[in-house]
Amino acid sequence: MTFLITWASDQAVSFVIPIKDFAYTICFYTSDVSLDSVKNCLSSSHIQGAVVTYIVAILPLLLRMVQCYKQAKQQNGKFIGHLQMWNFCKYLSSVITATSSYLSTIFPEIFTVFVISSVVSTSYSYYWDLVILF
Repeated sequence: MTFLITWASDQAVSFVIPIKDFAYTICFYTSDVSLDSVKNCLSSSHIQGAVVTYIVAILPLLLRMVQCYKQAKQQNGKFIGHLQMWNFCKYLSSVITATSSYLSTIFPEIFTVFVISSVVSTSYSYYWDLVILF
């Protein structure tokens, strides 16, 4: 993989919140600016809300997962056991957290799953970034 592709995907992951804000802005200004229409931009039950709150959030993570897999395969031809497999799992835990967060807005009874997933994902990312990389 080239440096540019790796750098761009890392930036996309880092900018998930601003990207979601930008998607909300587009949704807001393309709506008819009525209160009901603007509410759809953040409502999980509407397609605009799903795009803003979920799809935009996981696309950079999925791209990064593909890159981790590809990098492992390019370096030694195998994925299982490679250091990038664990990096892949870090992004996978973030995707699981984003998914459970989105689903908990539709199904409030799985909020506990989201909280547990969030704690595990944050701990994993913290460990990876501080211990593995240094």
